[in-house]
Amino acid sequence: MTIGEHLDALYRLPSFTFPGPDAPADRLPEPESVAWRIGANVYDTDEAWTDTFARFRADVDTARVRALIIGGWEEEAYDTAPTPIVEALVEARDAFPHCARCSWATW
Repeated sequence: MTIGEHLDALYRLPSFTFPGPDAPADRLPEPESVAWRIGANVYDTDEAWTDTFARFRADVDTARVRALIIGGWEEEAYDTAPTPIVEALVEARDAFPHCARCSWATW
């Protein structure tokens, strides 16, 4: 994988990028069938990572999620600490009882 590419799988689950706010939520895969990539478009972001994560939690049955891929979080992701992301994940930990895998991939 090179810079500019995303993980295509995590622990034998194909990756799926959670769509932006304008995409229909009724076309999402089954929660346990993919590794969910949650991220903001690092160079063209209109939504904070924590807002994307809140939409994800509202649209997906997180109790069935098995893997998360944490993507970019701000325009200057390489110069910005992930503190709000870590705090959001820790706060939501009980909503993900079957999530056994989490990977950080800022690109």
